[in-house]
Amino acid sequence: MIVTATVLAVALAISTGAGVQPSNPGERRLPVTVRVNPRKAVFRVGEPLFCDVTILNSLSWDIRFSTFSLVPTDWNAETTSITVVDIDREPGPVSRPSDWRPHLNAPLKISGMASYPIKPGGNLSILIDLRKWLLVGGWVAGKYRVDVRVDGVALDAYSAVTVMSDPVEFRIE
Repeated sequence: MIVTATVLAVALAISTGAGVQPSNPGERRLPVTVRVNPRKAVFRVGEPLFCDVTILNSLSWDIRFSTFSLVPTDWNAETTSITVVDIDREPGPVSRPSDWRPHLNAPLKISGMASYPIKPGGNLSILIDLRKWLLVGGWVAGKYRVDVRVDGVALDAYSAVTVMSDPVEFRIE
């Protein structure tokens, strides 16, 4: 078993360029990426801020992502393992309350999370509503820049990664 794990670690290091400094800022070493795509360039104050969070697999084997839901639910199932890391707004700063992350209010009778395979060259999208991440004063009019982190993308039975998106911009009017 140790030999298998060592071979996999060496193969991963070679295929991802581990130990080699990226030549360009923002260049990624691991061929698993996350993209955030707002459903609109301009939202209206008070309407859902729907964004697709897409995990892309450029590895040569299946990876997996586990979550309670791929679409918004009234108990925030889709926010499991997804975090809105940075939020910038023009004009004015953004303040977050201490409990700004969505709370999971799972029903008493739920079997557990589903694990979704992502084939080589494939992707998986999760639809989120950014309004579920609370801001002091709410999501008011302005130009926003956000980035998202997806936690627990399973590369194999023994390793999982956390992947950050590039920042994305949208407006609320």
